[in-house]
Formats: sequence, structure tokens, C-alpha cells
Amino acid sequence: MFRKLLIALSAAAVLAVPGTAAAAKPASAPDTDCLRAGIAVLQANGGVSYFAQNGVPLSLIGGEGTAPLATVFKLHLTQPGLFPWCSA
Repeated sequence: MFRKLLIALSAAAVLAVPGTAAAAKPASAPDTDCLRAGIAVLQANGGVSYFAQNGVPLSLIGGEGTAPLATVFKLHLTQPGLFPWCSA
């Protein structure tokens, strides 16, 4: 119940300040095609849930070690040139 109250108060605070939601939105949304391609690669190699638990092997992109799935997702959005399936 406390969580629902907190969510309601947060939503009310955003709605109470005109322009806050518009100001928080970035000028241009990132291209998500690369991210979708990366998810397809993960699904073809064991499933997204597997990589969420175990990390993503950087050998998929020529690196060493593993990285958390969230980090790899962020890289797809910010540095798509790292991933061969995103290069067009």
C-alpha cells in the first residue's frame, strides 16, 4: 500500500509542475534498432534471462570477460558501432 501511495504522490508531483515531463524528455530518442538486434543475438545464444543472470560474454564482440546485461543494453543505445550486428 505504501508503494502505491508513493507512486501516486510521484505522479501528482510531476503533473503539478507544468512542463516538467516535457523538459525531462530528451530532444531525440535513441535509435532502438541496434538494441533489438542485440536482444535477438542473445535469444539465439541461450536466452535473455540466461544472460541477465550470468552476464554477457564480451567475446560476442571480440572482447574478454563478461559485462552485466544492463551495461550491454546501454552500450547498444550509446555506442552501437561496438556491435557487428548494428553496423549498417
